[in-house]
Amino acid sequence: MMCPRCQAELAIEHHAGIEVDHCKQCNGRWLDFHELDALEASTVPDADARKGMITYAKRDSELNCPVCAKRMVAFNYRANPLELD
Repeated sequence: MMCPRCQAELAIEHHAGIEVDHCKQCNGRWLDFHELDALEASTVPDADARKGMITYAKRDSELNCPVCAKRMVAFNYRANPLELD
């Protein structure tokens, strides 16, 4: 799979038993929905209580999904400065 930001090939890595696609060129990561859920379940205490806080500041992304090629939506993850597309 190709990186949606810089078009470099994504390398597969494993973190906490979860498959993560990593771009060695721009240092981006790609997680499928189920992978993000699994990662969050392993690291966020009481994730169910925080599910309503998952997205802040939604906006159109300039990137297309590397899986389906549709335009993605960008947002700040759980009110942190971490931007996800």
